[in-house]
Amino acid sequence: MKSFVYYRLPDQKEIYKKEVLGSTSLYWEDLDLSKHKGFLFSPFDSKQKIILLNLGKEQEIEARSIRNRIFAANEDFENTKHHYTNLVQSAISTIQNSALQKVVLAQNFIIKKRVEPLEIFHEMCSSYPHGFIYLVTLNDVSWVGTSPEMLCRFSNGIGETVALAGTQDKKGKGWGNKEKEEQGFIQSYIEEELSKIDNFSFSKKNTRTIRAGDIEHISSLYKFNTNILGLNKLVKKLHPTPAVCGYPKRDAQEFIS
Repeated sequence: MKSFVYYRLPDQKEIYKKEVLGSTSLYWEDLDLSKHKGFLFSPFDSKQKIILLNLGKEQEIEARSIRNRIFAANEDFENTKHHYTNLVQSAISTIQNSALQKVVLAQNFIIKKRVEPLEIFHEMCSSYPHGFIYLVTLNDVSWVGTSPEMLCRFSNGIGETVALAGTQDKKGKGWGNKEKEEQGFIQSYIEEELSKIDNFSFSKKNTRTIRAGDIEHISSLYKFNTNILGLNKLVKKLHPTPAVCGYPKRDAQEFIS
């Protein structure tokens, strides 16, 4: 069975498909962006091996209109709600009694119907115009998702990264102190990590509200100048960012594990 990667870049309409020609597994610390090219599929835990997918030529495919939402807004969550509620209460207690200030916890639920991964991908393309949408199909296993957060963009020595935090529904209300403080965690972390890289200069640009489906986030843009060695260090220092992990990062990772 052939394996494929589908993706759509943020704020773009074009959707691409590439065949997976092969794969290599390596540890995060051994990643070398000067020679490792392809689609990087990384575990949340940077101590585990990452998968580097070697891809064939890209093929542009037509966007598909999904009329009915595959996942209803009121999808059954009752079977796992008790566990998740206890997990959140544990996080609150830990934050009150330790150095942990933020932790990002995932929810789990089961869809009791057959759903085609490619249909989920196309629905996400429609619902999240500002996100990076991807579908990785390896033999008979598929992983599909979207992220509003760009880890980094880099070309000809100039790059960008973002501090993304704060969440509210898209009713246009102002941001409260809680969300602003959370955004401050992310900014402090990024600025601290960027300052540790030799021969690396950066500046903070605009802060704005961005939409991701039915919710909004605060986003602050950073621009930097470096070479491929600096970029390699940047990627390793930032992943996973507090936006998808927590702050301080090591405390958050230990809690999630």
